[in-house]
Order: sequence, then structure tokens, then C-alpha cells
Amino acid sequence: MVVQGTVKFWRDDDGWGVIASPAVPDDVWVHFSAIEAVGHRALAQGDPVEFDCQPAEQDGYRLVATRVRKLQ
Repeated sequence: MVVQGTVKFWRDDDGWGVIASPAVPDDVWVHFSAIEAVGHRALAQGDPVEFDCQPAEQDGYRLVATRVRKLQ
């Protein structure tokens, strides 16, 4: 399921962050490797994104993004 959300926060030094979306029941953990981009893959707080996610346990989050794309 592809949904839209907003980056809640991003830890560039660690390469991960969290996405919030009303379309899913919890915040979604995201790793830089799931970002579709050329070059340095990173997000910033407030970025609008489109993403896929799946259930998983990561750093206390129950959902993990499997593909993330920044929206313009």
C-alpha cells in the first residue's frame, strides 16, 4: 500500500528518521537505504513523502518504510 506522509524528524548522522501519516496507525521508521534518490539519500523534517511500509520492530517502532520517495 502506497501512502503519503510527512517526515517527523531525520537523523542525518545516523541515516534514519520517522514519517508520520494519518493513513497508518503508527509512526513509521525509515532508513536511508529505502529512499529512492540519486547520490546522498536523506530526508529533512517536514518533507512530504510517498512511501510503502510493512510491520516490523525497529527502535521501538512497529512499522518500517520499505520504499520512500520525496514529493515536490
